[in-house]
Amino acid sequence: MATMTRPQNDSLWTIEASGMSVRSRTFIAIIAATLLFAAQLSTARADDPFRDLHFITENYAPFNFKEGGILQGSAVDILLRMLAVAKSSKTAADVEVLPWSRGYRLAQTQENTVLFVTTRTPAREDLFKWVGPLQPTKISVIAKKSKNLHLKSLKDLNNYRIAAVREDIGELLLKTKGIDPNSIFSTRSSENAAKIFAYGRVDLWAYEENVAMWNLRALGESADDYEILWVLEEADVYFAVQKDTDDALVRALQNALDQVKNRR
Repeated sequence: MATMTRPQNDSLWTIEASGMSVRSRTFIAIIAATLLFAAQLSTARADDPFRDLHFITENYAPFNFKEGGILQGSAVDILLRMLAVAKSSKTAADVEVLPWSRGYRLAQTQENTVLFVTTRTPAREDLFKWVGPLQPTKISVIAKKSKNLHLKSLKDLNNYRIAAVREDIGELLLKTKGIDPNSIFSTRSSENAAKIFAYGRVDLWAYEENVAMWNLRALGESADDYEILWVLEEADVYFAVQKDTDDALVRALQNALDQVKNRR
């Protein structure tokens, strides 16, 4: 059986014993600090008024878009200021970027989902709870100037192929205004819509004016080569909140937005 022999030099024994004690105290201090940090983090999360909210957006520049891995845009800036005002721990990294049609469905079916930016219209009014307004928006029918197209009435749109993003406000307005579904060419994203429009596969594009021009410039097109043929609607964009979400959360979001506006 092995035995522990005390060194002949008592001072050496003292140093070794002392060394073991320092290591033990260091280990205990690390554990204590870790537990304290975890407790503080847990408390911070518990105090976060928006901890249960799931924020969703799409690439819809200049309102909200991801570039170089960074989420940015005028609506994103507003949201980040709202989070700061509410002392929320959420950041831009907590915002999920999805294709519009998918995010739009989630915002109608999953409680605590917040979709932005969303154009508020009578047809959408009862689908969501609303926080806003954020900014004005204009949904229009856009054409290439070189095609020299003219509309005498909205019904004339039925004579053309019109690009639209699936479940976007542009597509919704075309349908609610009685445009023949066979005239509407719906795509998954604004990037796809911009391509088929710029490359001549369709005649027109129904979309938000600023966003459409942003997408066309991204393809190397000049905005001067395009014109607004018809304004479908002028409205405002909002945060669309899933309608089963607690009203207290919706009020907290609106309060944060109001504070941001008042600080401008």
